[in-house]
Amino acid sequence: ALSTFTPDYSVEFLATNPVPRDKLAVWLDAADDATLEKDDAGKVAVWKDRSGNGRDARQDTPDFRPLYEAAGLNERPALRFDEKARTRLELPDLSE
Repeated sequence: ALSTFTPDYSVEFLATNPVPRDKLAVWLDAADDATLEKDDAGKVAVWKDRSGNGRDARQDTPDFRPLYEAAGLNERPALRFDEKARTRLELPDLSE
């Protein structure tokens, strides 16, 4: 007989083992609304870097801005990028 393994990934596991945040080159967090500068259409012009390095992602052209969705991915905040519309955010050089 075959046995089935079902891993248990719970919120408790995530809370006790957070993602390390030291030495990050950039940290973009869609759940932190204070880091998002949105236009009237809900499109993101600037996504502020939370790492402390000032490496904000930005898009100056409104047509190329991604859309902010409060319940975008697994009911969590996310930015929606559209390949056909060429939405994107530009980051500064991360090698510096």
